[in-house]
Amino acid sequence: MNIAAENNLVDRIQAHTRGGWLEESNAIYNAAAAHEMRRHKIFKEGDLVMAYLRKKRYGPSLPHSVLLICLSIILRMGPAEINSSLSSLQAEGNDVEQISQAFPEKLDYHKSKRTTILTAVKNTVDHTTQVVYHENPHAEFVKSNKFSYAIVVVGEAPYVETLGDNMNLTLPEPGASTITNVCGSVKCVVVLISGRPVEIEPYVAKMDALVAAWFPGSEGQGVADLLFGDYGFTGKLAHTWFKSVDQLPMNVGDPHYDPLFPFGFGLTTKPVKN
Repeated sequence: MNIAAENNLVDRIQAHTRGGWLEESNAIYNAAAAHEMRRHKIFKEGDLVMAYLRKKRYGPSLPHSVLLICLSIILRMGPAEINSSLSSLQAEGNDVEQISQAFPEKLDYHKSKRTTILTAVKNTVDHTTQVVYHENPHAEFVKSNKFSYAIVVVGEAPYVETLGDNMNLTLPEPGASTITNVCGSVKCVVVLISGRPVEIEPYVAKMDALVAAWFPGSEGQGVADLLFGDYGFTGKLAHTWFKSVDQLPMNVGDPHYDPLFPFGFGLTTKPVKN
């Protein structure tokens, strides 16, 4: 969808909402017995909230794709007071229990479908290969066990929008120390989980390979498939990867353009498994 089409869609949504749908829906809700059960809560910044936006509130002529997206939203609230005709549920304390009771099949489905990178690696290697997991290994532990290879998964915790704001963009601990302890003693590939470039230049020389996995979602098998050669690497950087935050802002064509990895960088490999 291009920008003009998106703007037109937003205008239509606003027009439908202002055109009486919201008032009609509020009137119906206020006349129902459910109105007496409405809860009034003050949400704090960072609270997890699930809200249901009824299809009727947006009119019958909007695209189904838009309505489908709007029917179930999970978001983190900023400082705000919620007291409206939305059926809202704050995900804390007993409310978590209510959500699990209301959507047991959906929660169980997603739990059964997700695969961690660790599980994916164990599922992929030969059955004779021993996989040893250690969350924060010391250098002596790595040296003494004489491992053949290491896969080091480090990076940022998941975040959404402004909750991820960070002025220094450094690699969070224990990521840096883990790279130093492990990659200094054994051949290693570092899988970096992040939503943006972070400052890794001091550690790159210690790595044998680096995979920018971004936020890969809940299916870690996709990462393992690439690491073990079922598929080849093809991705290219959509933006410049800086050496230091002191270089920012930095763009292609700048007089002193000196990135760690330039715009469009990315190694292309072929599958190595039959």
